[in-house]
Amino acid sequence: TCSVCDDDSPVIRCHECRGVSHLCALCDKEVHRWHPLHDREYWNGEYFTFIPPLLSPDHISGNLIDIDRLISPIAMGTCRHCGSDQDVKKRTFDTKRIIVTMKGRYELDDVILFCEACNCEVLNDGFWPGSVERHSQYLFDEDLFLFFDLLHKFSPGLSTRSFLNALEQFSALKCRTPRINVTAFTRAFQEWRYCRYEMAKIKKEPRFDCPACSDCQHSVHIDGNKKLYRFSKIQRGHQESYYSGDFIAKNSLVDSHLEKLGYASEVQSDGSGMCGTTRWKAAKAASKTMPNLDETGMVIGGCRHVIAQKAVNMFRGEIYGYPHYLHQEVFACRGVRWLWEDVICQYWPWARSKSPLFINSRAMEMKPALSVMHAKAHSWHCQILWGGRWQEGAGGGAGEDMEQLFSYMSRWGISTKNMIPASREDYITEAVLFWNARKVDGLPVSLCNRLTKTRQLILATERELCDLQPKFAEELTDYVLLTFKERLTTVAQTETSTHSPDTLLTDSAKYFLYKKQALVADNLRDYISSTTQPLSIILACDGLYQQAIEFSKKSGDHLSAMQQLEGRFGSGYSY
Repeated sequence: TCSVCDDDSPVIRCHECRGVSHLCALCDKEVHRWHPLHDREYWNGEYFTFIPPLLSPDHISGNLIDIDRLISPIAMGTCRHCGSDQDVKKRTFDTKRIIVTMKGRYELDDVILFCEACNCEVLNDGFWPGSVERHSQYLFDEDLFLFFDLLHKFSPGLSTRSFLNALEQFSALKCRTPRINVTAFTRAFQEWRYCRYEMAKIKKEPRFDCPACSDCQHSVHIDGNKKLYRFSKIQRGHQESYYSGDFIAKNSLVDSHLEKLGYASEVQSDGSGMCGTTRWKAAKAASKTMPNLDETGMVIGGCRHVIAQKAVNMFRGEIYGYPHYLHQEVFACRGVRWLWEDVICQYWPWARSKSPLFINSRAMEMKPALSVMHAKAHSWHCQILWGGRWQEGAGGGAGEDMEQLFSYMSRWGISTKNMIPASREDYITEAVLFWNARKVDGLPVSLCNRLTKTRQLILATERELCDLQPKFAEELTDYVLLTFKERLTTVAQTETSTHSPDTLLTDSAKYFLYKKQALVADNLRDYISSTTQPLSIILACDGLYQQAIEFSKKSGDHLSAMQQLEGRFGSGYSY
């Protein structure tokens, strides 16, 4: 019998109605008048089959008939926008209202409450209209938007079309009309997402600011990401981003800055960017034409807690002008003390040459530092002069903070490369907001862990220094170590391409370099023993293989020179 009236035989089964899952025809109309979005099953005499919301069995014949059903019973109320209760009227439309939830698409009768005083629709709680500008046939469940937003940010490669395909398939399995308009969904989702962004601004939630760096920011790392490009075949369109200028600087401001720096519209690469034996593609004062791309990537700056703070679009490849905009116009104005870059040894002299163009600029008051990991590929004297580990006050950071951000942001390139500029900026800004929010939430634990590790590192370094003391004839006091550092710095400053470092180094400095080269040679032996020359030719790295062999051959000379120098330091010293 029916779970409600206990009289008639049930013809409807609903698993979403707790306790009243089996209903007769009359009770089905009454119960689901208040729950129109339940998926019901109809007994056709042989088996249960799903039926859409606007169908219900006739209580006399038992056949399915069309019924009127609203998203919720209409009751006159007060407009939440203007507070009026006299101007709220009921409006009926001939079309059906399409409701999209986590369970797919539903069609109900289109009857709304409309406030004539402020010319707006009085919406039901928890639903977002397909358009905020006019009456829309679509209503979207806000939980659906929230779920898609989180899913998209955790899985950047997911397309909106694929997500809607899954919803359409779910609707079809429930015997409902499956089609969902992707344009209406995308527009409504972007409007809902921007509304949440504005609400966060009202709540003064941190967006692009680091709470730990709010008083006096110590460092900023500026780096470029070429995976966030955009194809030129995609039209730019006339739509403006919802987040215009909030995270990504406006292109017009960046273009004016580049023009002030003297960049021509089309300039070929000048072939510079050498440091030691390494050529750095990012170290260019001139631009390179990329005909298939419009935006060629993005330059992002952020603090040492991996909070992304500001970005600029690249249109000419990685040139000095883009990081200079962030350096000059953003972070220098904030009083940031240290600037970390992967090619700071090339960038800083260029930036100093451009400083007369900017009156009262604070850019040169910042201190330059070379990122620790990238420094390993720079020349030895470059590491000493520019490396963050060699400069007092640079702290224990690696200067590679944006690399962590890029491990996440690069995954968005597969989607944003085919977007118009406005949509690309919207999605990238939202991705950065999501990343920053997670970093801020984990900041207390992260700072405590950093403090603990720093204390452990200090103790380990002190123990290592004590273990080295017996190997030297003189006591390794702070004065001795600082003197040794000053000697290396002096040699590094006088190092030129026409002089060999061996003719300028003191015995202590020579030993330091010989030991470093011997360690590199030991590591190369494993590479040489596991690689043959034919294989290196196949892998297009024959030049690297030959360089490794030549460097390894010199290791014997390095060891001999070290043994000669060991006698001068004391008989107890050994490599």
